[in-house]
Amino acid sequence: MAVLCGATVFDDALEGDLTMAAGRFEGLLVGMAVGDSLGLPCSGWSRQRVGRYVKKLSRHHRPVAAWGLCGDSTECAWMAALALLARADDASSFAETLAWRLRVWSLMLPIGSEFTTVKAGIRSLLGMSPGRSGGDSAGGALARALVIGAFFARRPERIREMVRASTQLTHTDVDVEESAWVIAIAAACTMRYRDRFACIRMFFDTVLTSGVNEELAEALVLIRDETRKNTKLSDIIDQLGSAGGVGRHVRHIVPAVIAIWLCHFGNYRAAVENSIGLGGITDVSAALAGGLAGITCGRMEIPSEWIARVIEWPASVAWMSALAMQLENRSNDIAAQSPRFFWPALPLRNLVFLCVRLTYRCRRSLPLW
Repeated sequence: MAVLCGATVFDDALEGDLTMAAGRFEGLLVGMAVGDSLGLPCSGWSRQRVGRYVKKLSRHHRPVAAWGLCGDSTECAWMAALALLARADDASSFAETLAWRLRVWSLMLPIGSEFTTVKAGIRSLLGMSPGRSGGDSAGGALARALVIGAFFARRPERIREMVRASTQLTHTDVDVEESAWVIAIAAACTMRYRDRFACIRMFFDTVLTSGVNEELAEALVLIRDETRKNTKLSDIIDQLGSAGGVGRHVRHIVPAVIAIWLCHFGNYRAAVENSIGLGGITDVSAALAGGLAGITCGRMEIPSEWIARVIEWPASVAWMSALAMQLENRSNDIAAQSPRFFWPALPLRNLVFLCVRLTYRCRRSLPLW
């Protein structure tokens, strides 16, 4: 049996066990949170500077008394998960409930978060059409797409419309929508195919026959060909034009994340360390790469010392684990409900996050000791 997805198919004959244990959804959400918190302190650093950080990752990951906070990529991921729990039946209902959560989130003083997402929430509060909100930075849209792709791995024909509904809440650029769809397909293939070669084959068969823009298609072909030659990740990134660090635009983020995913498939530690080691927008790249690796390996393969250093509330690691359990139930058409979330706590959390973010930016101009 084959399942249609865009211009090609997902081949059921290639897949192993399609039972999607909560551990894989938990690996996705917790993996994103851990990667985000590790990448956030050095976001914007050059590759040379960040290389020293990676070598001393355990000792230097101490933003607040040896604990780490997550950026808005993780927040966008769990907002998408909550929206899917509430309204996954059709794209318009999903967009409405996701937009409502973005409005509430924008009222919680997310001053240190991605401006595009905050602006979209404010525009929606003012009664403007969410579809008119645009911008260049797309970490939040890509994070939401990652969750959508994993959730609809059983029903890949739904992925494009759901990604479009999510992306158009914050971005009008068609390139952002296409890039988000590519990330969603990577998540769906990772969730659906346990075999690495089947997963990668189906990913490229799907995206390269879907009519994505020429620049993105050329980057993906280059990544596919170079990974077949076992080319080093850093050399692939250099060929993609990101030698100075991964840029903020989707044309830089998505190829870099796909290259990391292929080079370190299912190896969480290597995926996150190498995504940070590339420099640039390390919080987004590490969050996305960590999420993809987490789908494959589950929470058990994420270093426990890294998980222990994530301090978040009200979206704690325990809360994200509960959310993953409900998300797994909902994806299998089992009754599910959202775990309780204390929204009034977000303003205080966001003020702390702002102070931490400013500390990181000041630290950028100081020597790495």
